[in-house]
Amino acid sequence: MASFVLSSAAMAQTVITVNNASARYNAKITAKCESAHFHGEAKIQLLEKERNRAVQTFSSKDFIVQLDSNWKEGDKKAGIADNQQPLVFDDFNFDGEEDVAIRNGNNGSYGGPSYDVYVYNTAKKAFVADKMLTRLASENLGMFETDRFRKQLTVHQKSGCCWHSTITYGLQPGRGLTKVAEVVEEADAGGDMVTVTTSQLVNGKMKKSVQRYKAQEYYKEKEAH
Repeated sequence: MASFVLSSAAMAQTVITVNNASARYNAKITAKCESAHFHGEAKIQLLEKERNRAVQTFSSKDFIVQLDSNWKEGDKKAGIADNQQPLVFDDFNFDGEEDVAIRNGNNGSYGGPSYDVYVYNTAKKAFVADKMLTRLASENLGMFETDRFRKQLTVHQKSGCCWHSTITYGLQPGRGLTKVAEVVEEADAGGDMVTVTTSQLVNGKMKKSVQRYKAQEYYKEKEAH
C-alpha cells in the first residue's frame, strides 16, 4: 500500500508526498486542500528515488483523494485514508518501463474513478499521454488490470445488479488493443440462476459458449478461485 505524508507548502497549498506507490519514483502532489476530501485541480511532480531528482510534472483538473479523518485545515501533516489510489504505477504497455496513471475525476462507469495514463517513452526520456489507455481507464469500472506474463489488460463493466462483463484485451506494440476474451454473467430476475456467456479469440475468430448455473453455487465457486 502506498505511504502518504501530508505537509503544508504554503497557507494556500498542501503538498502530499507519495513515497511507496512506485519502486522507482516518489511523487509530490500540490493542491489547495480545504477539507479532508480533496476534489479539484492539482499538480503532480515525479521524483527519481535514487537521486531525489525531479523528473516530470503533470496536472490533473479533477484530482480526488481522501485525507485521514483526523486532518483539519492548516495541519502540516496528516495521513491518507485507507484504500486510496490517486496514482497507479505499473508497466501498462509491457515495454519494460514503469508508467503512471493519475486520478482525474469520477468519469468511469457508475461514477467510478477515472485516470489519465502516461507511458514512459525511452526515445523522448519522458512520460507521454496515451489516449488509448486513458480511454480504457476512464470508461469502465475503475482502473484496468494488467497481466505481464500474457501481455493483457482486463476491464470490468456492469449494468444494474444482474449483468456483469469482464473483457480482456491483448496489447502489442503498434497494433493497439485486440479483444481476446469476454465473460458475461447475467442473473435471472429471481436470482436463482445465472447465464454465463464466454467468448474467446481462437485463430482470429471469437468462439462463444453459453452455460447455465445455479447462482449460489456458481458465485461460491468463483469466490473460491
